[in-house]
Amino acid sequence: MKNLIGNIYHYNRSGGFSLLEMIVAVGIFSVVALISTSVILSLNTVQKKVLNVQNTHDNIRFALESMARDIRTGENYIGGCDWPAGCNMFSFQRSTSGELVTYRLNGGVIERQESTGPWFPITDPQRTITRLRFYTTGIGAFVEQEKITIVIEVESGIPTRQAEYASLQLQTTVTKRSIFPSL
Repeated sequence: MKNLIGNIYHYNRSGGFSLLEMIVAVGIFSVVALISTSVILSLNTVQKKVLNVQNTHDNIRFALESMARDIRTGENYIGGCDWPAGCNMFSFQRSTSGELVTYRLNGGVIERQESTGPWFPITDPQRTITRLRFYTTGIGAFVEQEKITIVIEVESGIPTRQAEYASLQLQTTVTKRSIFPSL
C-alpha cells in the first residue's frame, strides 16, 4: 500500500499540479488581480479629479487675466465697489476707444459687454462661478493709485461625486497703468 500511495503521488507530480495546488494558485492570482484592479480604478479616479481641477483652473485663470488686462488699461472706473461689500458688476471706459466695458456674473457665468452690445460669456458654462466680487480702492482719489481686486469662486462637477468635483478660489489685484490721473 505504501508503494501504491508513493506511486500515485509520484505519478501526480510528474503529470501536473494537484487540486490543492491549483486552488492555492488561483486564490493568490485572484487576490493580486483584485488589488491591481482597485489600484487602476483609484488612479483613474485621481486622474479625472486632476484633469477637472486643471481645466477649471485654466478656464478661470484665462477669464481673470483677460479682465485684468482690460481693467489695467482702462480709465474712468465706476466706483461704489468699496471694501467690505464690493460689487458683482464692474464698468470702466476703454482708454483707446472710450467705449464702456462691463463685467458681470449672470447665471454662474462671467459675461462681458462692450458699450450697449450683447453680453458675451467669457467662462466655460460647465464651470459654475459661485462668486464674482470687485473691490476698488483709490477710485477718483489723487493721493492713491487706483486698484481693483477681483475675487472669483468656481465649482465644477457634481459635489456628491468627489472624484469629478473641483472648487477653486482665485483672486488678483489690478493696478491702473498710469500712476497719476489725467488732468
